[in-house]
Amino acid sequence: MEIDPLDAITPIDGRYRQIAQDAAEYFSEYALMKRRIKAEITFLKHFITLAEPAVVEKLPEDWVSRLDAIGEKFSREDARRVKELEKRLGHDVGAVMEYLRGKLHEEGLDRLAPFIHFGLTSEDVNNIAYSTLLRDFSQQLLIPTLVEFLEKLSDLAQKHKGSIMLGRTHGQPAVPTTLGKFLANYVYRVAKLAEEVSTHRFYGKIGGAVGDNAALRAAYPDVDWIEATNSIVRRMGLEPFPANTQILPHEGASLLFSKLAILAGVLSNLCRDLWLLGMLGHVGLSRKREEIHSSTMPHKANPLMVENAEGCLDLAGELLSYLSRRLLASRLHRDLSDSTIKRFYGTPLTLILIGLRNLGKALETIIVDVESMRREVDAHQEAFSEPLQLILRKHGIEEAHKIVGGMKLDDIREVLERINAPTEVEREVKRILAEGYTGYAEKLAEQLLKEASTIIQRLKQHD
Repeated sequence: MEIDPLDAITPIDGRYRQIAQDAAEYFSEYALMKRRIKAEITFLKHFITLAEPAVVEKLPEDWVSRLDAIGEKFSREDARRVKELEKRLGHDVGAVMEYLRGKLHEEGLDRLAPFIHFGLTSEDVNNIAYSTLLRDFSQQLLIPTLVEFLEKLSDLAQKHKGSIMLGRTHGQPAVPTTLGKFLANYVYRVAKLAEEVSTHRFYGKIGGAVGDNAALRAAYPDVDWIEATNSIVRRMGLEPFPANTQILPHEGASLLFSKLAILAGVLSNLCRDLWLLGMLGHVGLSRKREEIHSSTMPHKANPLMVENAEGCLDLAGELLSYLSRRLLASRLHRDLSDSTIKRFYGTPLTLILIGLRNLGKALETIIVDVESMRREVDAHQEAFSEPLQLILRKHGIEEAHKIVGGMKLDDIREVLERINAPTEVEREVKRILAEGYTGYAEKLAEQLLKEASTIIQRLKQHD
């Protein structure tokens, strides 16, 4: 039965279902079942070829394609059959095994039925299912979403690489910079983190009850099951992890979640900075004519998408940080506490997706008030006291910092006359004021955006 969004327990499957529906392909119960089926079938194909060549000779010529079709055609109706079996058996992977045995008989592959899940433990199937789902979500959905977001942010930074704004430290006026340089910093940081995620290594294992492949060796001692199972894991697109108990240790997933928690933190901070720039009147977001942003104040145009993104990303970061720590705990050779936790992988990862998409929507409607930023710089002429005191020190005036402290530019001529400053000091000050005192901001913005563009192109090509 399909869930009515109005009846959903979490907003991911309710309020935000439309914006993140494609995440269900990786984190739904159906998606997990389908990956378990694929893992079982992939193992069976390679196991039977290695261990029972005599059985293979008696199979139909198209046995491989028939077997693959079971996984490829696995439908939601099939998933409901598995759930019915689980109700009776009380075991989710056991239900998958029972379902597959029935399908083998239906497809005329009866000889394979005794070898379903041969020598495996449930976690041999589960770890491969989860690892491949995380890998595919990362490569097929998250990275493309990040690329789309980065291109929007890059365009905004490029457009305003020379737009002067007042830099702030500790929330107070500092010295001028440019909006483009400020945003280019984020473009570069997010691009670097995205590349870290895109090159993450995903692991898998097949090891039996306690990780030693004792059952497979006992049944078929002439096969090198260490090499064989590692080869099967590689065929599933994963890297074998040798230090196993019944479970695949979770360092790989923990590292991924740690990287994503950092990514969420950086993106959340961008949301806060955009919010503050909006509060200062430098950026705004366009509002559709029919939209209401306040139930009582008709004039309001709130940064709703930015605030939504910040909340989603903050929550994602906290959950991912917890997951990265908690998954490392497992009593002796395994306990089931991690099994419950893994079922919630989709919550923080989908929250990142929602946050990215809503932040991207905000960038599409952002309005930068260049004149407002310029006026703020002009209104805080004390921001130019830094170059003034440096020029004075350059000409040997030791107490320049004290002399200049707190002064306005209107007082410069009086100060220079009082201290008998060399005439070239005034010329240098005028030059700096004319240039805006933004240093290498525009050049650095160009460099950052160029390097980020190179990373983005690699992300597009990464498979």
